[in-house]
Amino acid sequence: MKLWRGQPDHEHWRRSPSRKEVASCWLGLGSVCLLLGVVQWLEPSHPPFTGRWSWFTGMAYQAIGLHGPAIVTSVLGLLVLTVGLASWPRK
Repeated sequence: MKLWRGQPDHEHWRRSPSRKEVASCWLGLGSVCLLLGVVQWLEPSHPPFTGRWSWFTGMAYQAIGLHGPAIVTSVLGLLVLTVGLASWPRK
């Protein structure tokens, strides 16, 4: 599908991503979430939380405590890493 008139009509634009590319994206997203959890553990944020994800941080802080956002983010990162490893293509 062309988005504009002069867009090249290469095979790269027509094919869907491979299983390895999808797994790589899951692994990258999981590692970023895990790294964010580590940073939040080392330097925890304190209320009042501001920004787009303040509702998430506030709920994790109220449910678990000071390190709640770090724990929730790390668990989410581990789950996404597990999905990435499970979807990695095998021979």
